[in-house]
Amino acid sequence: MNPYEFRKYEEIFPALYKNEERRVKKVIPKNSIIEHIGSTAVPGLPGKGIIDLMVSCPKTGFKKIKKALETLGYEEGSFDENRLFLRRDARAKGVVRRFHVHVISTDNLLWHDALSFRNYLIKNPSIANEYAELKKKAVIDCNNDGKIYRSLKDAFINKHLAKARKYTHMPKTEFKIDGEQLLSKVKSLIHEGNIRRIIIKNENGETLIEIPLTIGAIGAVLVPALAAVGAIAALVTHCTIVVEKK
Repeated sequence: MNPYEFRKYEEIFPALYKNEERRVKKVIPKNSIIEHIGSTAVPGLPGKGIIDLMVSCPKTGFKKIKKALETLGYEEGSFDENRLFLRRDARAKGVVRRFHVHVISTDNLLWHDALSFRNYLIKNPSIANEYAELKKKAVIDCNNDGKIYRSLKDAFINKHLAKARKYTHMPKTEFKIDGEQLLSKVKSLIHEGNIRRIIIKNENGETLIEIPLTIGAIGAVLVPALAAVGAIAALVTHCTIVVEKK
């Protein structure tokens, strides 16, 4: 089948997902979580008509779960340290359908962003309609190139993700700390490299500063933020650090 063909939403999509979920559950660890993501998970949203399943798995289990999914006819699409992607084509209800499985650890930001964006589109039909128009144009402009197709959607998705994230709980760690330890602790957290955002609050729970740790937020880029943290440390006796992990 041609995966880069714009199709209308079909009422059968939830049932197709449930059938595939049952198949996948039989071969993966029992404690795995499976979620329906992508356009077929949003009622009424047209798209490529692909049934996307997202499966939770620690990175250490990627190879084992890959072998299990291959017994169901899945073929590896891509594999990196953060995500395992597999796909298969199968006839369902008289039509050849494509199924994708995305294997991701639940402590990875990718997991939470996929759920956040899905829930956001469900809650905001007007935004979903905008996204549908963008996808329709992207399918035409990408010339069957997956990288181009995804890049044409990136700006829209990134624009709305900040709002979307409120619809899904992000993995957070919260702890109390003395002001004199604040700066060294923040530097230590940044050095860990698995932090998405650091929020510092005063004893009344009021936010004093938020530090987003994007890929480009290194070195000189963080100097002003660290200077601000140092100033806060000199003024507060106790504070709370909230850490959002990737």
